[in-house]
Amino acid sequence: MPQNDSNKERPIEEPGFLRSIGLPPPGELLPLGYLYLLILGISSESIHFGLLGVNVLDYSNALDVLLSPIALITGNLAVLLVVVLVPLFLWPYLMLVRKLAHRKPTEKNARLREVPIGRTWLPMCAVALIAAFLGLGIGQGAAKRDDLQAGELDANTRLTFGDGEVIDAYVVGINSGYVFYVEPDATEVTISPIADNIQSLQALPDDD
Repeated sequence: MPQNDSNKERPIEEPGFLRSIGLPPPGELLPLGYLYLLILGISSESIHFGLLGVNVLDYSNALDVLLSPIALITGNLAVLLVVVLVPLFLWPYLMLVRKLAHRKPTEKNARLREVPIGRTWLPMCAVALIAAFLGLGIGQGAAKRDDLQAGELDANTRLTFGDGEVIDAYVVGINSGYVFYVEPDATEVTISPIADNIQSLQALPDDD
């Protein structure tokens, strides 16, 4: 009689490379990573605009929210460098520290020696990203708030409206539906819809 396949011993599956170093598989890591960046992007933008007296989420649609981390990373060199370079440098740094810990094992470095390196690397990357995103939102928002209150935001964009009106203003930000700008000598942000209202936006040359 033929043997029942269900009685055969199934080979034990070996953990993948990522799991062997303490990281989740790509199917889990990538969605969770983007969700984390999404939360950081929303938080950074909310803090930035909130310091200027604007609740940016009231003027954002789903696409603006989903693209907020990408826009923030690609629009700011400092954040881009943190997102790319910090994870790259942390890994060899932790490898070196782990190697030194194995040479001189103590109770204090027991976890570093025994736990897969990915479980240390991932939280450290998360902390670095929090510092970069929230630091950017707070730092830029506070600086612009002070300049706004002092009336020192110089125009950086020429806005041409559908009725022919032209305004040179400082543009704080733009999303898919609205432009946020400060007119000369104004102390608050003006919000204008783009559709059927603004004809063109032209960057002005720096005075420097």
